[in-house]
Amino acid sequence: MPAGRVPFAQPRPPRRTLRCSTDAVNTATPTPVPFIELNDHHHMPALGAGVWQIDNDKVGEVVHAAIEAGYRLIDTAQGYDNEAGVGAAIRDAAVGREELFLVSKLRTSSMGYDEALAGIRSSLDAL
Repeated sequence: MPAGRVPFAQPRPPRRTLRCSTDAVNTATPTPVPFIELNDHHHMPALGAGVWQIDNDKVGEVVHAAIEAGYRLIDTAQGYDNEAGVGAAIRDAAVGREELFLVSKLRTSSMGYDEALAGIRSSLDAL
């Protein structure tokens, strides 16, 4: 077997569940995150906070904690049903919108040109 390759039979370490306490976030010093340059020369943070499976009425607290911890990329989707809560948290954030990079995904029903445009408009309105 080539050096550096791990055979599939190796046991995997147990999975760990990470928990976030907003008390710890308030005292933490944000760590700088590297950026990736995109084809259009904009820069996207290499690390972001995802909000999948977080209810719309609770997602604001998570987004605020993520921003306080130094995250500048927030990842959501129409299918998460929390874009409105993410948008409200972004508008109330302690940092300017120009410092944040938002990622969202369209629902699968938004296939086709006109449907995609309508889906994008819906996300932009919510965010």
